[in-house]
Amino acid sequence: MSKVETPTPRHEHQHQHEMAEIREDLDALRHNVVSLTRHVKAEGSAQAEDFKVAALERFAAMRDTGKEQLKSAEQRVKARPVQSVAVAFAAGVVASYLLGRRSS
Repeated sequence: MSKVETPTPRHEHQHQHEMAEIREDLDALRHNVVSLTRHVKAEGSAQAEDFKVAALERFAAMRDTGKEQLKSAEQRVKARPVQSVAVAFAAGVVASYLLGRRSS
């Protein structure tokens, strides 16, 4: 049979010291996790805001480009109305032919 040691005051003191160190390490770890969570949340919010701003700027640029192209098309139609009608008619015929082929 094996011999069971009875704890000595020195062993108990060492054990208590080790337990205190473990508690301190756990408290430090808990604090670090909380700090990391706050940092990740703040960083994610900042990146989301940056993305939102960039998307709105891109949308505004696309809207402005679309308006410019629409004005340009209107000016071309006003400058050459007969040619514009002929081009639109030809585009309609081609589209109708292509769509008609798909449904068959």
